[in-house]
Amino acid sequence: MNRHALLILIFLFFCSLQAESWAKVGGLFQPQFRLRDNGTSKTDDLRFRRLRLILSGSAHEDWKARAMLDFGLENTAIRGAYLLYQGMEGHELRIGSTLARFSRESLTSNTKQFLIERTFTGDHNYGTPLFNTGLHFYSKKKVSVFSYAASLAVASHDPDEKKLDLEDPIQIDKGDDWSDGLFFSGRISWHPWGAIPKRQDLLKRYRRLSLELGSYIWSNDSDNLMAGGHGGGNKYDVDHIKAFEAVISVRYDAIALDLAHNHFEAQLVDPAVTSGIYLNSESTLKQFSAELGVGVLRNRLDLVLGYEQQDADNYAGAWKKSSIGFVKYIKEHDIKVMGTATKGKNVDGVVGSDRDEFYLMFQFKF
Repeated sequence: MNRHALLILIFLFFCSLQAESWAKVGGLFQPQFRLRDNGTSKTDDLRFRRLRLILSGSAHEDWKARAMLDFGLENTAIRGAYLLYQGMEGHELRIGSTLARFSRESLTSNTKQFLIERTFTGDHNYGTPLFNTGLHFYSKKKVSVFSYAASLAVASHDPDEKKLDLEDPIQIDKGDDWSDGLFFSGRISWHPWGAIPKRQDLLKRYRRLSLELGSYIWSNDSDNLMAGGHGGGNKYDVDHIKAFEAVISVRYDAIALDLAHNHFEAQLVDPAVTSGIYLNSESTLKQFSAELGVGVLRNRLDLVLGYEQQDADNYAGAWKKSSIGFVKYIKEHDIKVMGTATKGKNVDGVVGSDRDEFYLMFQFKF
């Protein structure tokens, strides 16, 4: 029997032993067509952007377990596996692997985004952590005009001097060159007229404002360093990362606007390295994104405009992207079709290196 199928059966069996227990199996299918044109050549592919199995259940009051496996793209990956404790008034605690408490764009589910691919301010390849494993404490959004969250966890750095990539240390496809390190993050939001849910859509309309600040620090534990890089002249280890985010979100009837700015400071372990985003082994990575959604046909069609840019110490010019897209709802977020066209300039900070992209994706979620 396939090992993943066996795990599912064991999970359902143990949940069924308890009188108060419940178990649920969910899934996400996102087949995607992608076309890329850099001016000299075109490439296209058809792939499962995400193909996920979601397990959740409980055997005791105030406790819940959730795990998600992704079979899309190249490798099977764990996308969150945690216990949720809800026995504290006004607060919740996640124990295990979950999204880092940083970046509104990242904390917004990929099933509820305006653009098919996340902007720089939510892209895990460029500073925003994906999942990490530890303790994640946060307030329930309806408690007051403020909400807050904090994480104390372990995150792994995947070395690549063109990127700044923090991954989950319990990942199935964890590389031999990954370095673990202690991760601490905190964020606070002020929403005077009610919290704005972590979703980009206009299915529910209201007038709200949210101002959000976040920060994290990560420090390499130095257990898996390789002088000169893991690739022999590349794939250098990062010593530490400091990050800050500022977000303004507005919802006004049929209009949604998200503005975000991220600032990262990273330093390599090896000295005097100039490559990718690093100049003399240091990099300050600055990002900005703006996403505007307009509800054209209520509960049926949203149109989207996006702009984003990223600059680094070793870039010759800022990497910029302009996007236009649509979201066609068939059964809200459970069944929908999305399209995004993006024009990119100065890819990887190389002036004159441009790339246009088009994405078309179908989503089915249960």
